[in-house]
Amino acid sequence: MTITRKNKHSRMKTRKVSGYIGPLHKGDLTQFGYKAYNSSEKRHSSLKLAIGKYGALSVWRKINAIYVLSKNRNPELGAIYNNDRNWIMKQFKLTK
Repeated sequence: MTITRKNKHSRMKTRKVSGYIGPLHKGDLTQFGYKAYNSSEKRHSSLKLAIGKYGALSVWRKINAIYVLSKNRNPELGAIYNNDRNWIMKQFKLTK
């Protein structure tokens, strides 16, 4: 991913950005009934449906992106997303 920024000499400078999360699409997981305030059984069943459509790694990346964005703003929700992320990793044998 490249981002163009203006430097102090008003030239356009392009540089690579590491750690780019990517675009998040609203409703990718909620269409399967995934909500952070649901019980863990309901969240896990919703995640299984989403994994059926997108694949385990893709859903893990979506949950990871939501976790990274919310861990400092709302630590309680961040903990829920972290638990779901770890559950996907264990349940579907994803490796680091």
